[in-house]
Amino acid sequence: GFLLLQMKDYKKAFNCVKIAADINILNDNMPSIEKCQTAIVLTFLKKHEAAINILKNYSNRYPTSESIALLAYAYKKSKNYRKAIEVYNTSLDIMKQNNTQYLKSDEMVWPHEAISIFNSIGFCHYVLKEPALAITALENSLKINFKQPNIIIYLGKLIFDTKQKNYFHSALLCFNKALKIDRNLFKAYLARSCCYAHVKNYGKAIMNCNKAISISPKSIRAHMYRGCLKTKINALEYALDDLNVCVSLNSESALLYFNRGVLYHKAEKYIRGLSDYSIAIILSSEKSLIYFKSLLNRAIIYYKLLQYRNVVADCLNAIKSPLTKKFRSEVVNIIARSYFRLKQYDKCLSCLNIELKNNPRNIKLLIARGNVYTNLKGSIHLARDDYNKVLKINPKCFEAMINIALAYKIEGKIEKSIEHCNDIIHTFPDSAEAYHIRGILYDYRFQRETALSDMTKALELSKNAYILNNFGIFSLLNKHISYKYFLRATASNLKDTEVKNISLIGYYNATNLLVHNHRFQEAIEKYTYIIKNDEHFYPAYINRACCLMISLNWTEACTNLNHIISCTKKYYEAFALRAIIHIHGENYSTGLKDIDYACKLEPDNYKLYKIKGDILFKMNKTELAHKIYAKILILSSKKCKLNLIKSLIYLNQVAMNESNYWFKGSQRSRTFDNVYDLNEELGAGATSKVYKCYDKLMKKHWAAKFILKTIGKKAAKAEISILLKINHPNIVRLREVYETKKHIIMILEHVTGGELFDRIIEKGYYTEKDAAKAMSYVLEGLSYLHKNEIVHRDLKPENLLYESTEETSPLKIADFGLSTIQSGITTSKTLCGTPGYCAPEVLKGEGYGKEIDAWGIGVITYILLCGYEPFYHETQSGTLRLILKGEYSFSDEDWKENSENSKDFIRRLLVLNPKNRMTIDSALNHPWIKGFAKDVELVEAKKKLRIYVNWKKVVAAKNAIGALKALKFENKTEN
Repeated sequence: GFLLLQMKDYKKAFNCVKIAADINILNDNMPSIEKCQTAIVLTFLKKHEAAINILKNYSNRYPTSESIALLAYAYKKSKNYRKAIEVYNTSLDIMKQNNTQYLKSDEMVWPHEAISIFNSIGFCHYVLKEPALAITALENSLKINFKQPNIIIYLGKLIFDTKQKNYFHSALLCFNKALKIDRNLFKAYLARSCCYAHVKNYGKAIMNCNKAISISPKSIRAHMYRGCLKTKINALEYALDDLNVCVSLNSESALLYFNRGVLYHKAEKYIRGLSDYSIAIILSSEKSLIYFKSLLNRAIIYYKLLQYRNVVADCLNAIKSPLTKKFRSEVVNIIARSYFRLKQYDKCLSCLNIELKNNPRNIKLLIARGNVYTNLKGSIHLARDDYNKVLKINPKCFEAMINIALAYKIEGKIEKSIEHCNDIIHTFPDSAEAYHIRGILYDYRFQRETALSDMTKALELSKNAYILNNFGIFSLLNKHISYKYFLRATASNLKDTEVKNISLIGYYNATNLLVHNHRFQEAIEKYTYIIKNDEHFYPAYINRACCLMISLNWTEACTNLNHIISCTKKYYEAFALRAIIHIHGENYSTGLKDIDYACKLEPDNYKLYKIKGDILFKMNKTELAHKIYAKILILSSKKCKLNLIKSLIYLNQVAMNESNYWFKGSQRSRTFDNVYDLNEELGAGATSKVYKCYDKLMKKHWAAKFILKTIGKKAAKAEISILLKINHPNIVRLREVYETKKHIIMILEHVTGGELFDRIIEKGYYTEKDAAKAMSYVLEGLSYLHKNEIVHRDLKPENLLYESTEETSPLKIADFGLSTIQSGITTSKTLCGTPGYCAPEVLKGEGYGKEIDAWGIGVITYILLCGYEPFYHETQSGTLRLILKGEYSFSDEDWKENSENSKDFIRRLLVLNPKNRMTIDSALNHPWIKGFAKDVELVEAKKKLRIYVNWKKVVAAKNAIGALKALKFENKTEN
């Protein structure tokens, strides 16, 4: 039995003890050690009462410190901590009496046997939430033997939990002492990580967590904690990596799947989040908190994905849980909102009524029921009753007050609604909604100036999409301001399903105004965005088709119109526009069928008959054409119901002039001289010149790039076709394009801040953080380009320009002459780019994609941090050879000022295999970009960068002279 106890085989050990009892050895004459072992066996078998009885008898007969300590241990195991402390103290008293030789000047110097007793007392005090006494006990233990690293860590945790003065430094001191004793203490690194995280020093917290994981790579706790820390710095992709490791280590833990689901939820990867929540639900019991929270979170994702029936199913399952009492009103509210979205108002009301019987003073539920009544005809008075009940419970409930004002507005009681708005503004002076509603009401009463004042105040207080949209409509109708307020009522709130329809209408109206201002390419993009969000928004399809026709993209316009006609035949505009496309293709008979159908839908629209007459005339059916023209004379005096179709004459003119233009997106309704005044020259190249110009109408400066049509035609076409498609704060914007017989004129954003490297040289104090900030701007722009399937292909410092000379000015990507648009995973094989910045796959002539831009970022970052190129060689062939081998280094002399994070960032980008190269989105989430760059001045790097820039300017000047000579020769040969 003793031997089995040493082997921790407690059941077999106990069987031996029982056999001993059967043969009358277990009696009063049994040796003391065997009685103690019997009690310990019983303690481990959780038969605490039996163990305590044996040890009580034994300690009464042999009252030694050891026997009493064993009794205390049995009390501790039975969770009677208070009694355990009392008995442990008795054991210490006996030890004190028996060891008087340890007394030194009235202070007891305890023997080594007391260590375990003090540690146990400390544990008991900790469980009883008496940290001060626990700390005292552990300090006594450490006085006997200070080389107890686990006890030191435990003491540090207790000090940290007390939150007393200087607790952070005291706890940190304990963890550091433990690590001095043993450098491989997993618990110490993890505790120190928690300590740093508490003071929001997440960098050091992650570093300590990394060390803990290096000691114990399979620790789920460490990986999970590191994932939490990475979430704090918004590095969600890296946090997910840690959670994936946790799940691979334990694939049956509901908690791990739930936590990973939460991360996917935050990262807006809803489908993966749904999958993890579903697994967590399967693995957890129906009575657990994880089961309940997983159901609730899954319902929230379904709500965001507009799958309201699934929301209801999950919430009904969640409401059965015993844990739902705390969250019942929230769950019922979600169910009610889902029924409301499904327009099942009866179920929504019954759900709310049942809950309000049990909890009649729940404000959220009363407001939800009021909102349902507002949408039911003839129930607006019931809605007001519910809102008034809310105000009785809470007289300052803003939502109820605003809803009452809206209810009176719906009923047409304008005066009462204005009175309520006045009361709200008196109670809540910063209420944008109240000013907004009052502005609309004053507009109803034709008090335009007062309405404008209220709406302007609402805009100052809030930039809500609904307020922006209404202000835009009001301004347009009353001719107060331009269309810019429409443009601001866009995608910021589109993700919020509560305002989705409002935002789409605002977006649609804004886009229509772009069309009126002849900005057709932008309009096409925005109509496409609307269609993606609502595939049944047919007016957007029609207007998009108009813009495509004006841009001479007849095939895509026809596809658009075919889709509308296949879905619904109620839009005469679709048939009329398709008829115009058939005219352009000289397919008159098919065009005639379409226009006939349009005339049936809209018999009083004389413009449709004008198109029909033109078709008949071109088919040589002159008699029928004259009859149609005669009918037009009768109809033209009547008002047309809608005027969405562009003039046929205008479209025909566009078609006739098509041969004079090179680009689909160039301006054809006005000339450059009508709009702009040309100012001084800003710069010149071999094939183009850039001038400063002034917009006479908008009173703003732009840059006008004049490109000769005989030279650089291919490069210009590529640049223009790409720039017209993109709009981002970190990309130089192309406003519009004009054409003359000799020139293409690109109207570009006027950037005055200078090139990236020049700006750094001018800075007084330059650090790694400045470089990281600059690269974050470039990465944001590239991320946008890659999402739109555009590869820049020629990233270099000369193409990175600051918007203005201000310190906070953003950096912008310029020069899209070598850019290409990629669809999906297709790759290009064209040799392009500047040699020193070229990716190896480009030089090899292999297919390449977005990865080459990542390589360019790596090269630019390298130069920024040390002042010279990573693959520099005296000859160009030598440079290309180094690139193909991927040979570069971080010399100790030049890189001593730089952090390991910066080197890691470059290493991940300058990878020979494009598949293993870090993507632009991953680079944006790299710790170096996220705020872990060193804030130390790069003195030597700045000096070398100045030399590098001056050398590049000399080389550029030589190249420009060579290009000018070539240009002169080309002009001679043309002449």
